[in-house]
Amino acid sequence: MTTEAFDQSIRDRMEYALELACRGLPANRQGHEWRKLVAEEILACAREGNTSLSELSAAGRRAVVTKLGGQAVASVLPEVLAG
Repeated sequence: MTTEAFDQSIRDRMEYALELACRGLPANRQGHEWRKLVAEEILACAREGNTSLSELSAAGRRAVVTKLGGQAVASVLPEVLAG
């Protein structure tokens, strides 16, 4: 399933959640491959029916912390705890 399976408002929320999550990426992890890892988690969240901005954003933040490891944690930890 690709993003085309979702209506435009959900795709917009997914894109915004990706941008928010990727703000927490260290400078050396700003490339396409790292963003793709985060996007995959956001897409999985949406596939499960969790399509609110808060749910999608939380999935993105979790992806940064869990998939990208300790270097990314310091920059996003306050947001993860708040999310």
